Amino acid sequence: MKKNSDSPEELYQEHEKTIQEEVEEDEELKQIIHESRKDYREGRYVTTSEFIESVYNKDFFK
Repeated sequence: MKKNSDSPEELYQEHEKTIQEEVEEDEELKQIIHESRKDYREGRYVTTSEFIESVYNKDFFK
């Protein structure tokens, strides 16, 4: 039986392994993550503020 007192680090490690396993099993997800990392390294990304600004509908709040 699993104890309920897992530390945040233990929980993170469990999820990290699960995510890595999922990526290794899903070729499409693996490709998406690979492309995303490449884009980031090459400076092709938007900041959170830029993203929010791009989807923010100013007319909605008038």
